[in-house]
Amino acid sequence: MPSVKNFRNNYRRKAEGEDLFEIPKQAEDAMDSTTKYSRERQEKIIDWITFYRRNVHRFVEHYFGIHLYPYQVFWIYWMSLADKFVTIAARADGKTWIVGVFACARAVLYPHSEVVVVSTTKKQAGLMIEKVKTLRGEHPNLAREISNIVTNQNVYEVAFHNGSKIRVVASRESSRGERSTLTIFEEFRLIDKQILDSVIVPFAYVRQVPYLKIPEYGHLIEEPRKVFISSAYHKGLWWFDEYKATVVGMSNGANMGFLAMDFSVAVRHKIKTIKQLKDEMSTMDAVTVLEEYFNIPWGESSSAYYKLKMFERARNIKTAFYPQRFETYNPKKNPYNIEKTDGEIRLVSCDIATRAGKSNDLSINACIRLLPTHKGYARELVHIESYSGMNSVLQGIRIKQLFYDFDADYIVLDIANNGVDKLALSSSDRLVINCGIKQESPSRTT
Repeated sequence: MPSVKNFRNNYRRKAEGEDLFEIPKQAEDAMDSTTKYSRERQEKIIDWITFYRRNVHRFVEHYFGIHLYPYQVFWIYWMSLADKFVTIAARADGKTWIVGVFACARAVLYPHSEVVVVSTTKKQAGLMIEKVKTLRGEHPNLAREISNIVTNQNVYEVAFHNGSKIRVVASRESSRGERSTLTIFEEFRLIDKQILDSVIVPFAYVRQVPYLKIPEYGHLIEEPRKVFISSAYHKGLWWFDEYKATVVGMSNGANMGFLAMDFSVAVRHKIKTIKQLKDEMSTMDAVTVLEEYFNIPWGESSSAYYKLKMFERARNIKTAFYPQRFETYNPKKNPYNIEKTDGEIRLVSCDIATRAGKSNDLSINACIRLLPTHKGYARELVHIESYSGMNSVLQGIRIKQLFYDFDADYIVLDIANNGVDKLALSSSDRLVINCGIKQESPSRTT
């Protein structure tokens, strides 16, 4: 059994420590005259906790001692109210820092909270933990609440004395089984939508607190929270639908929030200078500048026939098809060929034009793969080329070259006007196109 001396030493050591959960407490007799004072103190603590939970930005400033700019006050306050909050902000607007501060406040005010930060890689989301580590060194009251911080290649975690935790999780299949009362999606536009829906979103659960077991308080359930932060990108990806759904939900009265900011916020609060921004923008293309600094997503016109979503799969093609060149022609095998899959159908689509000049149409040849799925076919446009002013004989030869190089099954011809000539030329060399079906494959003609 521990000696009295060791007990006194531990008592003295803990009494002088910063951990509020280990500091020895003075027991009070239930019949003592100070019991009334103790109850009054408890009521005041309840009032302060209620006040700070309803005004998290004031808790950050009063207790943590962290100075907030007006836009950060508004940002934190709104995040604390919404069950789902989406922020699309430009570079240097402090997205990661402010959400890290909010995560700490949430962990302190709500014991046994499980805050999970999700990103494509642990290292990217780990930047938020690194910022929390810096804040701990600058603000003593926040340091008193944190028991341990781990930052290494495998684990990024902040543990609090009250049982709350902030953890980093990569968005992948192996992350199944995590639990969170607050899920933060770092640069969520980069997260795979299927992984997000099937693995990450099910993390959410109700914070398990003792009062839920008391019948009269059992109805006071805290909804799990979700916070999405990202910079702008093109409209064809799922993040844009998420943003629109949030705005529509807000307008319909749902407990959601949305906030967007451009580079002017960083300039206003001296996070970046105008000269610095000009230097950074000078080496970027116009689309990147719009996305990263003006916070404007790019996309098609509202009246466009072809939508970016139609080409989302094509952006992920790993291998492109290249027709053979005359100078490197291999009669046995095209070194840039793509092997056919079971059930695959290949098309060579040809739009014919013969007049030269910039004001006239171009001839367009396209190689398309139709890959079977359980719903039909997925389309992959793997090669496209254009010509101006080429005569019908040369164009017919080129179409045949593409047909055999691509190992196509069908030729789709524009048979009006000049397209009839290509049909005749193709038929002359034992290539029969009858309703688009290739019946014989002769040797390559150059």
